[in-house]
Amino acid sequence: MGPRSPQRFSAFRSFSAMARDPTNYYQESVGQIRQKINKFRSIPSNWNSYMKAKEIMDSSTSTQRVQFTEDTFGTVGHDSDIGIRYTNQSLIDVHLGFLQVRHRYAITFSFECPESIEGSLVVRNQESSAINPNTHVIDLRALDVDNLPTNTSNTTNSKFKYEITVELFAHKEKLLKEQICLHSSQNVCQTLTLVFHARVLGKGKGTPLIKNGIKCVGIEMDEDDGDSSDWQGFSN
Repeated sequence: MGPRSPQRFSAFRSFSAMARDPTNYYQESVGQIRQKINKFRSIPSNWNSYMKAKEIMDSSTSTQRVQFTEDTFGTVGHDSDIGIRYTNQSLIDVHLGFLQVRHRYAITFSFECPESIEGSLVVRNQESSAINPNTHVIDLRALDVDNLPTNTSNTTNSKFKYEITVELFAHKEKLLKEQICLHSSQNVCQTLTLVFHARVLGKGKGTPLIKNGIKCVGIEMDEDDGDSSDWQGFSN
């Protein structure tokens, strides 16, 4: 990593501090540094690789260490699209990449219904928020209504496609795993579980480049945020 490397500058939070840093050997200005970092962050493959390496380095110095495997790295990925992996006939892994803690997201993607599911897919009863307060289905619809399987006992979906929108709350840092359950409209025992995997960045860890189909719809303040306000009140 050379002296002009954008990764080196990314360790700072202030452009002015970067410009004043003794290792700024080429005496680059605030504007030049800002331009380099913005360009670096605009390239998903570079930025995601840097953030992944930074998270691994941070975790190695943490008192609560996390072991990372190849499957763990699969939750991040370099693609700009949500990753869909069909684990078996009743389980689909959905890889969301990087998210930010205390942020609420609307996540929309399409998937193929397993052939083992008879009839159409419906959402399992989620009237009680206590079932999973961090993840719930906003919308589930068939992409080709005209070809939707009829209500006959021997009808299968033949990989019929659905589009789903889920609201997910990134309530904790590091690895996040949430799930929702769908089932057949004809047989509640025929289920399909969607498991969501994400790497959640904490405060001050940067702003992630979210994947296509993911949109931030809200930010929930931490209970301690009110105590850290810079507000000093009116002076007499």
